[in-house]
Amino acid sequence: MPAQLFYGCGSLSRAAMPAGVERIGTEAYRDCRAISELILPETVREISDAAFCGCTGVGMLALPDGLQAVGAFAFSGTVITDVVIPVNVAALGEGAFAECLKLASAHMLSGSCALGPDVFEDCVSLAEIHVLESAPETLDSAMNGYTLRRCVTVSGDGFICAADGREG
Repeated sequence: MPAQLFYGCGSLSRAAMPAGVERIGTEAYRDCRAISELILPETVREISDAAFCGCTGVGMLALPDGLQAVGAFAFSGTVITDVVIPVNVAALGEGAFAECLKLASAHMLSGSCALGPDVFEDCVSLAEIHVLESAPETLDSAMNGYTLRRCVTVSGDGFICAADGREG
């Protein structure tokens, strides 16, 4: 999908990409504030920088299992409440979910995902992140100083962090 294809299209209420789309270009849907339904096919491998930035109607998000990279500010400013980062995602760009004011929880299914700075910056409702025991050490940078109420770390034997984020 080309860059800036629907940039600022105020009347677009549904974004359903056809099967076969592998890449969503830079700012492809940026500032399409009326989009309330976002459907990404399983074929999507890359979501480029600011692809859905400012799409303030997007509240539900299901990332495809085959996704490998999420660009900088890709979903910044959306109103998603929960996100599951699939196991194949190798990188989350800077501010990928910044300013998602209603984002309450994030689930990272890969312990080797490289996190850019400020991935969850200004996500004031973010209460918990579920990460694997081998999660990247850059999680602090991704939070940009925000304190989680709960960090759940999952190992092969179950949870190893207490509700306050300390090992228990």
